[in-house]
Amino acid sequence: MKINIQNIERDLFEIDEDVDIDFLPEEISSFYPGTARVHVVLDKFGTNYRLKIQASMNAHYVCDRCLDDYTEERIGKQSQVFHLGDAPPDADADILYLDYGSKEIDLTPLLKEMIVLQHPLKMLCKEDCKGLCPHCGADLNKEQCQCAEELTDPRWEKLRKLIK
Repeated sequence: MKINIQNIERDLFEIDEDVDIDFLPEEISSFYPGTARVHVVLDKFGTNYRLKIQASMNAHYVCDRCLDDYTEERIGKQSQVFHLGDAPPDADADILYLDYGSKEIDLTPLLKEMIVLQHPLKMLCKEDCKGLCPHCGADLNKEQCQCAEELTDPRWEKLRKLIK
């Protein structure tokens, strides 16, 4: 997604656009089959451009505990300042610098970063998901397990005798 900054005066400028997210890494793109809805507010002041970006997309996950499919809306927000001109030697790391002749701002790297950072490390259909029984495989969210109350590992029996 690119924003043409050539004719923007000192004012707020808003853009709403659906963006294909084919720029994502392959291992993440399969979770986001649709497009991202992107809302950008651009504020120009002097040779600076302040952008507030919000991206929302529907994600399709498989729960890590119970293996059920679920859909969730993911929303990422980020603010970024761009400066038109060369970076000074003591440049601020939070400001991105554009060449003097730049006519547009490419938001693709920012969108990629936002989506990757919003991607969950552990996918859970709900916070209190009980998962599957490790012995019989029953989904503990839907049914009670039929396993014995206490399944013990025979390798620990000699240590258990020492406790008694």
